[in-house]
Amino acid sequence: MPRLLYLSPSGTLSPDDDHLFNYLPDWEIIWVSSEIESFNELSILLKDQEIHFIVFALPLSQYSLDIIFNVRQTLPLVPIIYYAPNLDSKNFQLLQRTGIKHCVVGDGRQLLLIQTLKELWENHWKRVPKHLLPLHENDFSKKVVEIIQNEPIKHLNVRFIAQKLNISEDQVRESFKIHFGLNFRAFKQALLEHYETHLLFKKGLKPGKIYAALNYQNLSAFSRSFRLRHGSSWQAAVRLQNGFLR
Repeated sequence: MPRLLYLSPSGTLSPDDDHLFNYLPDWEIIWVSSEIESFNELSILLKDQEIHFIVFALPLSQYSLDIIFNVRQTLPLVPIIYYAPNLDSKNFQLLQRTGIKHCVVGDGRQLLLIQTLKELWENHWKRVPKHLLPLHENDFSKKVVEIIQNEPIKHLNVRFIAQKLNISEDQVRESFKIHFGLNFRAFKQALLEHYETHLLFKKGLKPGKIYAALNYQNLSAFSRSFRLRHGSSWQAAVRLQNGFLR
């Protein structure tokens, strides 16, 4: 279940958009109004939960642009979608300079927003890749995949999953091996390797932008873990990748 933060003047949908998220029944929507006292308050909210997308429906002003800039700096992996009835060329350029890649405006914006969100989720970096999914989905594997995709990586452990499913840790380990074909530790290492490869090479992001989202305390910790998992430094892997692309 993807989690979306909707930031608007009132913290609710406008009358024109009243039934907008009926088309995303399995999504969790977090409503935030412009009355939030500071960016620090918003930042705490964003860090406490795994936010997959932000829909920014505030009127553009220096205050709202500052919020966008700060969110981009703090959470560079979270796509921000600007959503409004209209947008002039000057403000469009302002949004581009803040790093906004998705602007959904105009009369058909409701349907376009739903389509955009679905497409972005289909390709989201937190999705468990197909080669790590069970061949046959059941209730256990479905719930585990939802936990992995919907919770911060710091919760990617047997204890947390057992608590969420209200079963013992031994039951998690046993059921995981049966349904996923790997023990949990091996699965976690393969998943983290996928995340790192996807973000560094497919998304083209720098390690400084991704280490926090991957639950590393600093860049040095990320570098050590990367070398252990991949057999080389991330710098060498990037050079090798760039050599293949030439």
